[in-house]
Amino acid sequence: MTNLGIQTIYVNNLDLERFSLMLDNNSQCYKFYWLEALVNLLVRDGKKDVSFHEAAYEMIIEAWYTVSEYHLHMGSVYGTESRNAIERAVNYIQSKSDLSSSAQRDKIEEVIRSCEHDHEFLKIINQMTDDVPYRLLSPFVPELKGNDRLWHSDQKLIEYFNLINQKSLLPYYMEFESHSHKYVHWNDPWTAMVKDNYILILEWIRSKKIRYLQDRNPGVPGIVYKLDIVTARKLNHVHHLWDAVMEKDDVIDIYTNNVLNGKRYDIDHFIPWSYVMADELWNLTPAEKASNISKSNHLPNWDKTFNAFVNNQLQLHGFIHKDDHIRELFEKCRNSNLNTLWASDLYNVNDEDQFRSLLKENMRPVYNAARLQGYSIWLQQ
Repeated sequence: MTNLGIQTIYVNNLDLERFSLMLDNNSQCYKFYWLEALVNLLVRDGKKDVSFHEAAYEMIIEAWYTVSEYHLHMGSVYGTESRNAIERAVNYIQSKSDLSSSAQRDKIEEVIRSCEHDHEFLKIINQMTDDVPYRLLSPFVPELKGNDRLWHSDQKLIEYFNLINQKSLLPYYMEFESHSHKYVHWNDPWTAMVKDNYILILEWIRSKKIRYLQDRNPGVPGIVYKLDIVTARKLNHVHHLWDAVMEKDDVIDIYTNNVLNGKRYDIDHFIPWSYVMADELWNLTPAEKASNISKSNHLPNWDKTFNAFVNNQLQLHGFIHKDDHIRELFEKCRNSNLNTLWASDLYNVNDEDQFRSLLKENMRPVYNAARLQGYSIWLQQ
């Protein structure tokens, strides 16, 4: 029994206790993504033998949405440049292509493969794999201290770990052909253990990632949801609510000042959904489809649009309090669209100035935080 929770007993006497220590002592996130890449390539793709570069490509794909869609930082940032090589790799691939932040993995891999001979890209890849293949195995070699000179020679490290592997089976051993051609080979007994405990191991890695990313991105909401692309939205009740309002009165698109057609509009997240990771009613407004598509994952210009946004919210608020049918539709939004603590107070206030003030004092810090996180302002045409 280990603190990882793997309870299966294996006849090969695998050292599961040391395996459970592999993700400890992290100043960077490379161990999480390296182990996840190797495990996924092994179980999902059946690859026991993997080049360092192939594992690095998988690391980039696994980090794609976290960096490109959700703007999370994986390490310290100096100016506009991240010190983390995984984050830089994602940004580099995005700069060399027209991939969207929500691109599918096959498209991401296609662009990565097209950069295989790009000198700048290879420099980043080499930084990603410079230490982590060996450091991940450090619990199995406690005699090798952190400042040992051996850590500075990958060829000698591979030779050393392979000697250890002959005495006590490591999860994987490595092969050195050249500085640009190095390989990982899973040992069979560890392969069986990983396959048997695949989901548990991925959840263990995920929990470590979440804690790390939350520390590096303090104040950012919904970190737990920002490791993968999420497409589910909970907007049906909100659509029905605004449909009912539009049957009673004209509703204005805050970005174009056009009157919205009740049958052809989208629900827009004023502060991008990818930042707040929720479909909260206080952050939603109806908008023309073209506006919503063009705005995409950007922030609107606060000074130009916030007053109009509040006016739409006030219009909704008024009908909630004077129309029984709209009130019923509003109540249906509670479970999915009214989970923020202050939101209940917002829709119960009677004074217009108080409503405006409450909305502003709660939304402005979220807007500013998203701006600091790297969300750009929509350059509305």
